Amino acid sequence: MKSNAQIFPQELPRLRMELQRLRQNDIHFARLVEQFDVLDARIERIESGMERLDELSLGRLKRSRQVYRDTLARHFHRAIGQCCGCGNACGSH
Repeated sequence: MKSNAQIFPQELPRLRMELQRLRQNDIHFARLVEQFDVLDARIERIESGMERLDELSLGRLKRSRQVYRDTLARHFHRAIGQCCGCGNACGSH
């Protein structure tokens, strides 16, 4: 999968438009984004000291956040015609 560092600046407007289209037209994707945003905000509150949580539980939350990131990236890559990272070259079909 393409990492953020591999995205060229000239691609960003198209990618932003595609992301917005996905959020508007794909209910599942929009729900995942919303859940990710809630989880990410909670982790930020914990890390800033606004909310308390033990390190083990914080680690679990961070792993969940990474699962969301990976899932969202797969959906997004499929939507723009790239392989989702499955190893089956699905973007070339």
